[in-house]
Amino acid sequence: MAYLRACLMKRAVDHHRNREHELQVLLHRVVPRGRPGGMPSLAAALTLDEALQLAENNAPSLTAQDAKIQAASSAAIPAGELPDPKLLLGVQNYPIGGPDRWSIDQDFMTMRMVGVSQEMPNSAKRKARVEVADAAIDRAAAERRVERLKVRQATALAWINSYSVERKDTLFQDFYKENRLLADTVRAQRSTC
Repeated sequence: MAYLRACLMKRAVDHHRNREHELQVLLHRVVPRGRPGGMPSLAAALTLDEALQLAENNAPSLTAQDAKIQAASSAAIPAGELPDPKLLLGVQNYPIGGPDRWSIDQDFMTMRMVGVSQEMPNSAKRKARVEVADAAIDRAAAERRVERLKVRQATALAWINSYSVERKDTLFQDFYKENRLLADTVRAQRSTC
């Protein structure tokens, strides 16, 4: 039980790391590097709506969810159909000894069979299979909606973090200019006194 719990925890951590890595790759692919020191210029180059749209279009996890929906839809097609018919061929009382051995038509007891069989499952059973398949499609679609919201949330948080860093940088540059202007003004006043 502890081993299973450890495996599940490792899987959850790996999944979280993969999601973070996907977003970092996406941001590095989309975000132009416009400032010295490698600071992203995200807010000027990319609006929140654009970032969300790019994330939805390029997220591998959403592509995987789309494939899951497609697989569930493909599995639903044969769910309510009857099983394939079966062709039956056979020989009974085939002689392997005596004067009629290895002969199908010499011994009067040898019987040949040719037939077709078709299983007819209960209609309620077929209906239940269809309902299970439809539920699998609905579940896959719901999982995709949840994944879409997770991608949007992670993208929005990354964009907000990037925007706040850029905004702080802009404010610090403005404060630096004001402080330099104040220092120049103080120096000019001292020199006149």
